[in-house]
Amino acid sequence: MSPAAEATISECRRQEENANYTAVQLLMWLRDLRRWKRLYLITQLAAGAGAAIAAVGGAPLLAGGLGAWAGVAPSVWDAMKLDAHEESIRHHAAEFTRLRDAFRQARSIELAKGDAELDAAFRKGMREMNEARRASLTPPERYFKAAQRKIQRGDYEHTIDMPKAK
Repeated sequence: MSPAAEATISECRRQEENANYTAVQLLMWLRDLRRWKRLYLITQLAAGAGAAIAAVGGAPLLAGGLGAWAGVAPSVWDAMKLDAHEESIRHHAAEFTRLRDAFRQARSIELAKGDAELDAAFRKGMREMNEARRASLTPPERYFKAAQRKIQRGDYEHTIDMPKAK
């Protein structure tokens, strides 16, 4: 193997790891965002039901407050653009997962085809990685720490890549 191919393989590994960390962070962030969305909607429904109960029970101030919350909640959700944010995180989590696999495949499959094919696959992967990075999604730091623990624990290891027991 040429020194250039060795350097390309090392960089493929580095980019594979970068894409993996980013994908896992985004997936964890997406999972939490979806939980918050469900909680928000359940709270909104509960406020609407509570307003009706309070109105029937003769508590107009409580009924008004809960009714106002239930009425304003959808506007607040829309103003925060959380659905668009969720879609962007979903898209980029999938994109970084795809890029992780592309760099792994470049270093394992394209290398077998020759140095030129390896280099071409790496360059294509880097163009796509740079394009994916343009979104500049920045998950909160706690997602990086959580992703780091999951990855180091081996949650994303494939059994095919593990050494065989003798």
